[in-house]
Parts: sequence; structure tokens; C-alpha cells
Amino acid sequence: MAIARIASGATMKNNPDFFCWEAGAAWLHAAVQEVAADFGLAPVEQGGRERYRFLLEVQQDGRGASLVSFSVRNAHGACLGKRRLACESNLPPEIKRAARLAAFQALQSAFPDQQPPPWGILHGIRPGKLATRLLADGRSEAETRRMLSASYGVSADRAALITDIALRQQPYLKALSAPRAVGVYVSVPFCPSRCLYCSFPSAVRPGTQHVRTFLRAVGHDIAAVIQLLTRFDMTVKTLYIGGGTPTVLADDEFQWLLEQLAPLSGKVAEFTVEAGRPDTYSPQKLAAMAAHRVTRISLNPQTMQDQTLQRIGRRHTAKSVREQMQAIRTFGVPVVNMDLIAGLPGETTQDFNDTLAQVLDLAPENLTVHTLALKRRSPLFAEGQAALAAPEVVAQMVAAAARLAAQHGLQPYYLYRQRYISGNLENVGYAKTGFESLYNIQMMEEWQTVVGAGPAAVTKLVSVPGHKVEHFFMPKDTAYYAASLERLMDAREALLASHYGAKEDMTHVDNGPAWNA
Repeated sequence: MAIARIASGATMKNNPDFFCWEAGAAWLHAAVQEVAADFGLAPVEQGGRERYRFLLEVQQDGRGASLVSFSVRNAHGACLGKRRLACESNLPPEIKRAARLAAFQALQSAFPDQQPPPWGILHGIRPGKLATRLLADGRSEAETRRMLSASYGVSADRAALITDIALRQQPYLKALSAPRAVGVYVSVPFCPSRCLYCSFPSAVRPGTQHVRTFLRAVGHDIAAVIQLLTRFDMTVKTLYIGGGTPTVLADDEFQWLLEQLAPLSGKVAEFTVEAGRPDTYSPQKLAAMAAHRVTRISLNPQTMQDQTLQRIGRRHTAKSVREQMQAIRTFGVPVVNMDLIAGLPGETTQDFNDTLAQVLDLAPENLTVHTLALKRRSPLFAEGQAALAAPEVVAQMVAAAARLAAQHGLQPYYLYRQRYISGNLENVGYAKTGFESLYNIQMMEEWQTVVGAGPAAVTKLVSVPGHKVEHFFMPKDTAYYAASLERLMDAREALLASHYGAKEDMTHVDNGPAWNA
């Protein structure tokens, strides 16, 4: 008995709308459309020369078990590839997985000359969570790798990568598992300029009055967070000031922000400041970070090619990166992360390899290699796919980063993916042993509650580590955030109280010291 039968037509054209189903269940349509898009299949268009027909069927046998089949036929009706898989259960998530895998394997058979996507049927941000879950269920390293490939189509090298990362994370996840251990994130959504590829909810630093309105609001917000932490008997493991570029604040503004966090900064295991732009540094800011026990700074050149830096809208040079790295070392902040992007417009593998060599020569404890993603809200999106390097070139860059990082004693310790990422690849964080970032690990594994303060900050309530997560989003617009703060703080408190304790009267909350011009 067929319980779903979906037919479609497609051409081999790169179209972000994928293809349109003629009939059938919407959730099954969504289950396989991304898989087909990975193979370059798009809607049938008038005049299309390469036409293919798909048929997805879900049936139940006499025992009530579900069977999924997916077939690909050409314009003449000849079958190019077909797969039929049995589902482990009749639950929708398992039928969805089986449908995606059947489509993946059938399309591999139909187009054997095409390189299959390295992550198989996985399209989520956090594929490592699956490896962590398999290991937690008692499977061995070898079994975990095999299941990732057999049940999800993940390539052997990517299955090995996320299994190795999951194993490396295990002692850190154990340390993060205390019942009331949390992280705190503070958002400063301003930058000195907007990068060509950026889609974050940040803006070029506005005028002084606007910044001071933000500071008054975020000071109040931080004070409320600190009182919540006390009320619900939470232990803060990690503190992260991100954005944006928090160091775009003036010296006195930045010093003031750190002072608001002083009740937390001396007690946490890890305190990170996202200070990505070397043109925002000053000796006063570095001295303030050292005095407030910042343990980790992110200095993010993205590239060490001056021509590319100008092209992507960054107002600094490779020389200034080297100078600020030396300054950080002078002030004694113990851990430095440096971000790079593989596949920036106009860059060759030679450019990227030169950037890798320059950055690794600076000996950062952490290195994060991002693969360029074409994000809809970024200025680069308007330039389209033509602005991006060929997928095989980006793959060479990513492989070179892994190889050279290992040669310098840095091992992969966290990973995540993004939509529209070049070459269907990934972003990987590397670290020297013992210098892994707790915050990055718990964010990617969704292992610990994070309390967010500031515009665009997200509070993530983790009630079952790695599984059950609820979110509360602060608005992105700084003026609306400031005007609505009382209501927003009450809503955030109610979310946390639902898990950590009874809601109490908030009328006694101290507004915190006000910003004074």
C-alpha cells in the first residue's frame, strides 16, 4: 500500500528554488529537495534540454514496516538510478532520513561522474552532534564512522573528521555538564566597516549619542543577568563578548563595559573578547583586557593579502595584524584565535597558502578556517555565484588548512556548517592541545545554557544537553532593544525560571551604574 507518491521534473540548472513537486506530501518534498539541489537539479523550465523525472514512493509492507524508493528517469523514460530502503521505524524522522538517503544513492547512481556532496544527506549546522550522540549510545569509533557513511551518506574523510572531533570534545563536555553551569554572551553589534561577505546583524559604528544609548541599555541588561545568575544559583563557565567588533568602542566605553562584567570575569574558566579588526586596537584596550582577566582574544585577519582586504571592505593591512599580534603577546593575554576564510573573491590557492603560512608563523593557539558562504543579507550575494571560487579550488584550500594546521600542532576540535557554503564544505576550528575553546564546543554541541545580553543576543535554554533547546532572541535594532528592554528582560527571566526556578518579582533589580559622558 502506497502512503505517499511524489513525482517531479527537473533540469540540470543551478537554481536556488530547487525543483517543484507536482503532487504529494510537503514534508517529503522538503526531505529530498536539498539532496537533489546538491546534485545541481533544478525546476523544469521551458526549453530545458536535460530533463529528468523523479519518483519517490513510501509504502508499507504486510507487517506495517515502511519502505522508501526513489528513482531517476531521463526524458525517454529510461531508469538511470533507483534505490529502495527499509525504514527502521514508521516515525516521520526515520522516513525522512530514509527518503533522503534513497534519493542520495539513486542520484549517485544516475550521475556517477559527479562528485557527491561530502556531507551526504546532512544539511544542518551541527553535524558533529550526530557523532557525539552515536558515541554516547555506546558505539565504538569505528562503528560511528561506519554509521555516518552508511546511514547518512557522509564521505569517509568527513565521517572520520567529526568522529575525531567528538572524541576530542568528550572530556570538555563532561566538564560542562554541571546542572546549573551556564555561559554568558554579550553582544556589541558595531563594526568599523561592513565586510563584503557579512550578513551578521551588525552596523558600522554610529554616532556617539547612539552608542551611549546602547551602553546605558546594555549596562542595565548585564546587571539584570548578573542578578538572575545569583537568583537561580548558576555557575558561569564561559563569558564571551562578541558582535560585531566590541573593540570598535572608544577606549573609555570599552573599559566601562568590562567593568560591568567584573563580577563575572574573575570567576569564569574562559573569557573571550571578539576583537577581530586590528584597526580597533589600542594599548588602553589591551591593558583593560589584561586587567579584567580576558583569557582569549579573537584577532581575525580573514586573509593576509592586502588587495583582498581592500576588496572585501576591511580597513587594515596584513602588517597591522602582525603588529597587533605582537601587542597581544606583550600584554599577556594567554590564548589567541585567528579566523581565515577560504574562497574569498579573487583569491587563488597560492594566495590562501601564503595567508596560512603567515598566520601560522604567528603561532596562534586557535585557528578557525571558514569556508565562504554566500549569505542572502550580505553585499556579496548580489554578485552571485560568479564571484565565488570554483568548488574544487575551495576544497584544495580547506585541505591545505587541515594539513598545515596539523603540521603546526593544531588539531580540529569543533565544526559547523552554513547554508550556501562554497563546495558544500564546512568551517573548522583548530587548537593546540589544552587550548580548545569551551564556549565554541558547548555552542556547537548545544550542551549548556547561554544567557544573552545586548542587541541580537540569543539566550539558549538547554534542558537536555545536545537535544532539547529553547531560544529567546533580543531584537537586532539597537534603538528598539533599548526602548523595549524591561519587557525583554522579563521574558528572558520567565524562560530561565521555567527550568531553573520560580519566577520572582523583578521590581527590585538594580539598573546598574549608568554610562556617564
